[in-house]
Amino acid sequence: LDIPAAAQLVRDYLDLLTNWYVRTSRDRFWNEDLVAFDTLYTALETLTRVIAPLMPLISEEIWRGLTGGRSVHLQDWPVLPELAGADELVSVMDEVREVVSNAHSLRKAHKLRVRQPLSKLTVVTDLDLTPFAALIASEVNVKQVEVLSATQSGLQVSQELSVLPRELDPSIRRYTSALFKAAKSGDWEEVDGGVLMHTDPQITLNPSQYQLSTTVCAEEGSVAAVLHSGAFVVLDTVLTPELEAEGCARDVIRQIQDQRKADGLHVSDRIALTLRVPDEQVAAVEANLEMIQTETLSLQAEVFGGAKQTEVAVKVIHD
Repeated sequence: LDIPAAAQLVRDYLDLLTNWYVRTSRDRFWNEDLVAFDTLYTALETLTRVIAPLMPLISEEIWRGLTGGRSVHLQDWPVLPELAGADELVSVMDEVREVVSNAHSLRKAHKLRVRQPLSKLTVVTDLDLTPFAALIASEVNVKQVEVLSATQSGLQVSQELSVLPRELDPSIRRYTSALFKAAKSGDWEEVDGGVLMHTDPQITLNPSQYQLSTTVCAEEGSVAAVLHSGAFVVLDTVLTPELEAEGCARDVIRQIQDQRKADGLHVSDRIALTLRVPDEQVAAVEANLEMIQTETLSLQAEVFGGAKQTEVAVKVIHD
């Protein structure tokens, strides 16, 4: 029995359940969507039966709390049902998650904070991610997500070859300079079992002797990343004044939420809000004041300038 591997699978599943399904379904839970609750119940009830041999006490406590039954250890081992289209749905959702992950990596690499909205993300893939475009847009904080095939995108994709000299056989190391030159000029092609270098003489490198990387030629103002599946994403990084103003407003929203938490307010408490912001941020805050009020449950809001940094004051409005 490989107990460590089994435990890691459980950990990965819980991470996915908590940080993807539950987090992205918060609005559904807030709106008391019975289907969302039923899905979560089924996932947890099945999981507790699976992990019962691995974590007998914890699984017992959770299962009894969920079902009111006598004991999880008296239940049958779960059987995976045959669901039409399940494998395809899992593949699509895995691609969605990788798209989101790579888009966030692009943000981090180019110092674009998550709360700063961007205009567009283009996803080039053979899978139909269109039904999840709104989810991707919400997760990545972009105004538009466009899903295209490789031919529709019109983007140029190229592969770059890097020779690994330390992995070369002694018999071909004397051709290292020629191999580097051929790799740089593109005088090579993929063949069964490796790449054929058009040197004199021609040399075939096995996969341990080189690295292939895919490069997307994105337009100016955009950055791209390639997914493990071969799909890629292109993120528009151009910031308009409107986008910058909304980014400023979202920073203010975070500060208000922190203040609500510090004041011990309940998540459903409605408030009267007073904001004092630097003069250069007044216009941005006022332009997005309706969004700020909606996100922070503010029934009343006043905005003043003249502050060196944003100051927040909240007061609960009682019915």
